[in-house]
Amino acid sequence: KWDALGWDWQPAIRDRDMGITEDVFLSVTNDIEIEDLYITSNLNLPDTTTAEIVISANLVNHSDFEKEGVMKVLIQNGNDEIAFEEPYKIESHSVKEFYWDKNNIKALRIQDAKLWWPFGYGEQNLYTATISTTTKSNEDAAVSKTFGIRKVETYIGAKERVYKINGREIY
Repeated sequence: KWDALGWDWQPAIRDRDMGITEDVFLSVTNDIEIEDLYITSNLNLPDTTTAEIVISANLVNHSDFEKEGVMKVLIQNGNDEIAFEEPYKIESHSVKEFYWDKNNIKALRIQDAKLWWPFGYGEQNLYTATISTTTKSNEDAAVSKTFGIRKVETYIGAKERVYKINGREIY
């Protein structure tokens, strides 16, 4: 913690920072696990009628056996949905990287995307991405993340730092 070594108002005490000094957590996973889900969006400004989504994730096989299954991706915003699947085979004790963008999944180029805007400038539209998998031996894993589609830019103006969200200056 912040006072582990002592200050001028507190004399140093031997062994004060020995042992566990922070919270400890235990977690349990199945043999198959989805990690490091990362989602980013790109707007080709000044055109805000289309947005491109890029998704990456790692599939980890903690078991001693090769696994086969299907990765399923579902992106939702209200009634709008994008869904696709990718079959996989993963060796024991290994990590398989998945990367999806407009080049391998055409639906990740979204027409009329619902953009996220700061409060007072528009709606704070959010999408939910859920990635799940089930192996042929019925082991499953899933992870979800909520994200907004936006482009944030900043630069030093004449007298102040300027922020632009989706191409519009924000004050």
